[in-house]
Amino acid sequence: MLTRSAISTQTTAPLPHRTLRPSGFATRRLFGGRRLTHLDVGRLGVASVIETPAEEATDAEWELIEKARQSYVQMWGEGGGGHGVAGDVFDGRGADAASYSTLHYIATVQTPGLADRVVTLRRVAVRQPVVAPVDLPDDLSLWQVVDRPQGTAEPFAEVLWRYVNALPGQPPVPSPYALPVVAIGRAGSCSRSRSSERGLDDGNRTAVAYALAQTAAMRDPRAFLMAVGVLCEDLRTKAVALHKPHGDRIELDVPPSADVLGLDSKRHAVTLDRTNPAVRELMLSYPGFWLNNEDLAHTLQRLLSAGVVRPVDLAGPCRAALTARDAVHVRPDDRASLEAVASSAGAGAGIAIGVLSRSRLAKHLVPLLAAPEVAEPVLTEVRDGPYSTIVRPRRFRASALHLLAHAQRLYGAETARTA
Repeated sequence: MLTRSAISTQTTAPLPHRTLRPSGFATRRLFGGRRLTHLDVGRLGVASVIETPAEEATDAEWELIEKARQSYVQMWGEGGGGHGVAGDVFDGRGADAASYSTLHYIATVQTPGLADRVVTLRRVAVRQPVVAPVDLPDDLSLWQVVDRPQGTAEPFAEVLWRYVNALPGQPPVPSPYALPVVAIGRAGSCSRSRSSERGLDDGNRTAVAYALAQTAAMRDPRAFLMAVGVLCEDLRTKAVALHKPHGDRIELDVPPSADVLGLDSKRHAVTLDRTNPAVRELMLSYPGFWLNNEDLAHTLQRLLSAGVVRPVDLAGPCRAALTARDAVHVRPDDRASLEAVASSAGAGAGIAIGVLSRSRLAKHLVPLLAAPEVAEPVLTEVRDGPYSTIVRPRRFRASALHLLAHAQRLYGAETARTA
């Protein structure tokens, strides 16, 4: 168990002094507690985000949220488990609103000549103290803090509780189940048509929508002390980063929870709790996100050498990968390996595993991971794919505004100003 003295109250380094802020925000209140914000992003179009209390969400809004969440399945996995995708108590709808105060965000970028890009996410706060870890949002309940020398683990919420109580001037928090934090998650993305525009600008539409949604979620920083979430490097550096033409990018400031908590990296680590059935389900059903891709390849290649996995077991996943939408991103030499294994020629199975273990293709391995003789080594040997993150609302909102200001400059919108 971590003692209070083992937890540092240090924070992450400040943002650069010359932080850009976008110009031209237009926010107005709507009926039912909604708020709508517009932002001109020049040639990229007009970005907007609507904030909707869960109990006020219309059927049309909820249908759009569910559609956007399906991108999680399409990108990361095709398992039968609904955890992480389907609606749950933390959506704060109906009777669940008594326990959870949830705001839903629908951000849209409208670009002339293209289908609208939509990004959704939710912000969850516990209205009243809950009595068990399972009653906390996933962003708190799925994680643990491991003490390597001692070989012990402690629930993440308990470590965060002691950290909060150690902060100067912070009123005492009675239990880990009454933390003054919110969970930001269940992000999804979709277009309002079946078109699939590719390229730098289309990727930047997603980044702008996501950043605008986060500025709305962080708009009232006095309402909560921190926000917790889950992110992976692939999303942070690619999907939600603003990319410039010559390879530079602007990323959001989403530090790992371990850094914010000031944990000694040689001794402690924030990891997924693999004794939690929900974690095991997520890892095996959505391996592209929840498993470390490089480790997954190494473990499966070891199982291939040991005869636990056979080339014939890889034929189905190879065929699925070759016919999927992601197949356009497979290099010709990798495609040849997939085709050889798919046709049961047998050659190239090791290379095929390396290709299939990549984040966007790992979903085709789900049927293989369902076998107990494969699942157990994977759950034991493969490191976490994502990491837990804690953000301070003011700082995180500043980084999102900084990204939006760079987007305005990149696409010739109103001149951003320096804060």
